[in-house]
Formats: sequence, C-alpha cells, structure tokens
Amino acid sequence: MPTILVVDDSESDRRLLEIQLLENPKYQVRMASSGPDALAQIQLGTPDLVLTDLQMPAMDGLELVTAVRNRFPQVPVVLVTGHGSEIVAIEALQRGATSYVPKSHLADRLGPTIEEVLALTRGERSDVRLIGCLDKAEFAFTLDNDPDLIPPLVDLLQQMIGGIWDCDLTEKLRIAVALEEALTNAMLRGNLEIGLYDVRDAEMGQTASQLSRLVEQRRSQPPFHERRIALEAFVSTSEVRFVIRDGGRGFDQAAIPKPTDPGNLDRLTGRGLPLMRALMDDVTFNKSGNEVTLVKRTQVRQNKPEIRESPSLFSVRLSGNILIITPQRNVSSLTEQRVQDEVNMVLDRFRDPLLKNVLIDFGKISYFGAAMLEMMRLIANRIQDRKGRLAVCGVSHVGAEILQITKFDIAWPNYVSRANALDRMLK
Repeated sequence: MPTILVVDDSESDRRLLEIQLLENPKYQVRMASSGPDALAQIQLGTPDLVLTDLQMPAMDGLELVTAVRNRFPQVPVVLVTGHGSEIVAIEALQRGATSYVPKSHLADRLGPTIEEVLALTRGERSDVRLIGCLDKAEFAFTLDNDPDLIPPLVDLLQQMIGGIWDCDLTEKLRIAVALEEALTNAMLRGNLEIGLYDVRDAEMGQTASQLSRLVEQRRSQPPFHERRIALEAFVSTSEVRFVIRDGGRGFDQAAIPKPTDPGNLDRLTGRGLPLMRALMDDVTFNKSGNEVTLVKRTQVRQNKPEIRESPSLFSVRLSGNILIITPQRNVSSLTEQRVQDEVNMVLDRFRDPLLKNVLIDFGKISYFGAAMLEMMRLIANRIQDRKGRLAVCGVSHVGAEILQITKFDIAWPNYVSRANALDRMLK
C-alpha cells in the first residue's frame, strides 16, 4: 500500500489534500506541517512519494525538493503549485521534483498525477536485472496509437537507463515522466489530432472512459488509423537521447508558450512541453513540429573510480576547557561506518580531563540529520557527567527547526555567533 507524505504549513490545506488522496483506498497518508518536519519523518520511515506545497515559511517547497533529492534520492517529490509560482515551480522541477499539480485543478489532476508517478516507481522497483556490462544501447520502435503501449515501453527504457547509467531513482523517474509526456503528446495531439479542449472536456467529463472512447474512435478513422509513432532511443554512459516522430501535420513552434509565462503551469492541459523542458537538458523540434528530440546528460561512469582521500567530517580543536567542533559536511549523507569512525574520534577527545564544555559551530553546513543528532546526544551524556555546558552557533533556520522538533534545543542553547557563544560559556 503506497504511503504519501503531505507537506503543507496550512492545516486546512493538508486536510483537503488528505481527503482527496484517501478517495483512493490504496493510499496511506502521513502529514507534515513544515519542511524540517517532513525530513524528520522521512528519516524515520521512507514514504513512496512526497506531495508538497511550494509556499511555506522557514523551509519552502524549493528547499525541501533540494533536501529530499540530496538525502533521499529514491523518494519522488510532486509539487502543488499556486497561481503566480510558475517560475519557482520550474526551478523546483529542474532541481529534482518529479511532477506538479496546479492547486486550482487538484480535483482533476491530483489523482492521475500521483498514479502516474507511483506507476513509474513501481516499474523501476520491480525485479529488474540491470545490464551493467553495457556501455550503450540503441532502440527503434514503431508504435500503434494505443495508449496502453506507452507505460511498458517507458518501463523498458528505464531499465536500460538504470543498467548503463549510475543515476539515482529520482533522475530515472524524471526522465520517464518527460518521455511519457512526449509519447502521449505525439499520440493524442500529433497522430489523432485530439485538441487541448477535447482532452479537457474528456477529463472534465463524468467518467474517465470518455477520453478512451474518443481515442478508439479516432484510431479507426482515416487518416488517423494509418499514422504511427517512431521512437529512436540512444542510451550511453554520457547521455540519453530520444527522438519521437509522429505522423501528424505538426504545429507552429512559435505558438509554444514559454514554461515561465504566468499561468502556463496552472493550465489543466498542455503541460507536456513545460514539463519536458524542465526535466530534460535539451528539447528541440524539427521545422514541421512533428518530431521532438529529448536529451539528458550525465557524467561518464568510470570502470575504476578514482580513489581520493576524503576530508574529515569535523574540524575539532580545544580552546581552554571548551571543545569546538565544526562539521564540514552533512554527516547523514555518508556511510554509517565512516560516520561512526569519525564520531568515535571526536568522543575520544573526552579522555582529556580538562575538557568540560562543548560548542558546535554549524556555520559551514545548512542542514544536519540523524547521525549528527546522535553524536550530540552522546556528547551531552558525557558533558552531563562533568557538569559542563553545551552550545551551538551558526545554525540555519532549517537546523534551528530540527533542534526544536527533536527537543535538542533544550540541552543545546543556540547562539548567533561563535564569539557570543564562547563569551556566555566562559561566564
């Protein structure tokens, strides 16, 4: 049963999203009132999908997308966009979000969008044998105008991308969403010439089968029944390239709206091009407008990865009887053994009988997770035995919320600067 984490600072909006999601009895819904709360919940139990608002205090949807992508790349994020947030939404898609739903069309688009992303996730997480020995692969497909052919084709290409690329699940899902949009556009808009208003009227109709009936009708009529989709796919260690050509009459490329034009993301239909442009590196059309090329680039996978000495996670020095610890990176992003070894090195400093107080300066990192909190707990236990003082400084607003949510702010007072913290600790 898929679990969806809803993130919104408005209790009424959270409740609205929960009610709409629970119309599908297959879903389990969890709630978070802020970005830091969401990250803490994901740390405790990974959901299948995160559904987040863009406009939130302290940590907005854009920051949450970045944090989830960096810390939990296997979790797709879907945005709920409000009117006037188009530019920020595009940036969020470019940073790692998988898809979006306009807030003004939740009733029509929320369910289909969630199902689309979860279906792609299920296909990726199925029993796939990765083809790790391949350096490149080329495919050529000719598709009939049957929408049921699109999901298995996208699943197959996801498997090939996963076998050749060293990219994470979220990146493969983003490519899959763009590819599915391009194929759907080629089939419905190109070959079958089903206009935006026809699709809108079908989606606003009483049953979901209305669009299916329209597709079946066009498939059996000339000239639509003779048209096919040609797909050429090239996957290598450096890039993924899809060339999709339909048999339709094409369109005027000058009429394509820019993805950052106000209201463009808020439209019920016609969102395929903005999505493709936001999720892929290059999207280009031929002169007639019936062929689109999608390109996504990645770093070349090395057969023998370069071995470099990793820098320490912490800078540690003793000033009088105060141990000053400066995290250099977010320790939750590294392997458990590496974190444990470095934490043990820090804890070894407590063998010094002069050490009585500890100051942690977070000025070099904007976020920290469970590994850092566990280290702070172990340090607090040792300082308590010595009846010393604890303090933190340089904490970002996200970090401050994490300390408040976990109640660590009680044992670790937060000061604006290192100088201010040291002055208070020495009194």
